[in-house]
Amino acid sequence: MTELLSHLGYVALFAGTFLEGETVLLLAAFLAHRGYLNIYLVVGVATLGTILGDQLFYFIGRNRGMAFLDRRPWWKNKTLRTQGMIQRHELLIMLTFRFLYGLRNITPFALGLSGTSPRRFVPLNIAAAAVWATVIGGLGYSLGEVAASVLGKARKYELLIAGVIAFIGAVAWSVHFARSRWRQANRT
Repeated sequence: MTELLSHLGYVALFAGTFLEGETVLLLAAFLAHRGYLNIYLVVGVATLGTILGDQLFYFIGRNRGMAFLDRRPWWKNKTLRTQGMIQRHELLIMLTFRFLYGLRNITPFALGLSGTSPRRFVPLNIAAAAVWATVIGGLGYSLGEVAASVLGKARKYELLIAGVIAFIGAVAWSVHFARSRWRQANRT
């Protein structure tokens, strides 16, 4: 089990942070506290995953912008609202969007669509991704510390705790996905 988690844990973490991030990073950091993963690698992999995911959405927005939105009308309203915020607070948005639920993929796309320079976006994206991974990773690691102090010998409960965190994340993602599909179905 430890070997499986230590090998697949980093791959799952990379994929999860490439696409969205918070739940999988919290879970990986919790597992790092329990000794299954290395917290420094967890933060590094999460940073890399989120940077690459954000870069992809930024370049899609920059190069395919409106054509991409025309095929995804459910993104249009969010993108337009996000662009309005970008016009007023571009720097603040670029540094904090990862911490705002529901804006993680839309914001880099909207930044690309709005014409934000890659020379400005790339270094700020790297810095903000590192801060995000460190903060969320630290929070997940701290949850492991809290669980250990509350449960005493948490080893016998660690898989249950990890499962509960994963379940909550899966439910949150499913609700978000179902809402998106429902909105899409009701708009057409």
